[in-house]
Amino acid sequence: MNTRYQRQIMLPEIGEEGQNRMAKSHVLVVGAGGLGCPALTYLVASGIGEITIIDNDIVSENNLNRQVLYGLKDVGKSKVEIARKNLLVQNGSIKIYAINEELNLSNAKDLISNKDVVLDCTDNMASRYLLSDVCELTGTPLVFAGIHRFQGQITVFHHKNKIGYRDLFPYDANKEQPSSCNENGVLGVVPGIMGALQANEVLKIIANFGGVLDGKMMVFNLLNAQSKIFKVNKSNRSKIVELEQLPEYEHLCQTEFANCISVSEFFKMDMEKINLVDIRDEEELPKSKLKITSESDISEKTVVLLCQTGKRTRNVLPNWVIRYPEKTIYSLKGGVLALNESPFIKT
Repeated sequence: MNTRYQRQIMLPEIGEEGQNRMAKSHVLVVGAGGLGCPALTYLVASGIGEITIIDNDIVSENNLNRQVLYGLKDVGKSKVEIARKNLLVQNGSIKIYAINEELNLSNAKDLISNKDVVLDCTDNMASRYLLSDVCELTGTPLVFAGIHRFQGQITVFHHKNKIGYRDLFPYDANKEQPSSCNENGVLGVVPGIMGALQANEVLKIIANFGGVLDGKMMVFNLLNAQSKIFKVNKSNRSKIVELEQLPEYEHLCQTEFANCISVSEFFKMDMEKINLVDIRDEEELPKSKLKITSESDISEKTVVLLCQTGKRTRNVLPNWVIRYPEKTIYSLKGGVLALNESPFIKT
């Protein structure tokens, strides 16, 4: 056994048997951002044998306060590719697979079906429901964490108690989605701590030691360094049989997947045949470095909606699709912050 793991093997709760379980395990990490970076760092350091990372985002400068696997030289580059490169420098004895795609209905089942544990390091509602639903179908433990300003929460779904994300957060199409870090801000150490705690739950599940947060949610407030653990009860909802039978996925996929494009996808379009519309108030900053069209002056068939971070445009997207049925409407992921930082814009 590699000497780098000696201090772990010395622990009677782990020993060589537990370390061997880690070495033979395959973990899927969905999201290589604020939560994914610390989680991946400790999973790699601990000796997880195979790790698959999926994320189709690029590195942005305004994420560097919490996404510690990246630096200024990486801005504009693929997160998963940079993460894989840096993690292999840390521990070259494991296998790391980088998938530069977005998790969706088409690839979720294949990605999850052969994994020992899945980490939800995402920041959008559609991915959270999709991950939990597929993990329920496949019987795969899911380690979930979420962050908000100075607060973090973490739990484990679909382990022995068979509790899922829907038991904690029943789906409501009329309910506004929770805000992201880009909207509310976040202290960089908060996702760092929560991501490390996610890695801790993964190791406990795989090596079979300690008390897993199965059917329990821990809420940690960094402002006063206090934490509480709440019991999560299983609801009386129907068991999931097929994802396609869930009517809300039509709404989720429309607003989160199909009509949302990344900055790199945006610049592959014909710029002369696109109207870029900023839905923010006129006084909001920063301003876009590209030409903006007002809603009253829309003339092109393709319309890309812009706000500060992409959150508001994603929420209003269904209404714009109804309002302009003859147009193709998109929401720009990351908004003006991601657009202005793009290497495709000449300064």
